[in-house]
Amino acid sequence: MPGSQNRFTFAQSTGGCVHPKLRADWERYGGKAFEFEVVETLTQKKAQTNAEFQNEIAALLELLMAEAKEETLY
Repeated sequence: MPGSQNRFTFAQSTGGCVHPKLRADWERYGGKAFEFEVVETLTQKKAQTNAEFQNEIAALLELLMAEAKEETLY
């Protein structure tokens, strides 16, 4: 997560865009119109396999996408 946050902050400070899907809005509104927000943090349990943890992440992403407002998604 820290690496992603640093990349986002660097893109804001240099005028670069963090993702091609954002480019048009990034150029129109500027990088400062966007924010990096951690909406959920998961920690892999000791007894949990990598595959189980990946499945948990995928399920959480699906849930968050279903709850998100369509107009806010890229």
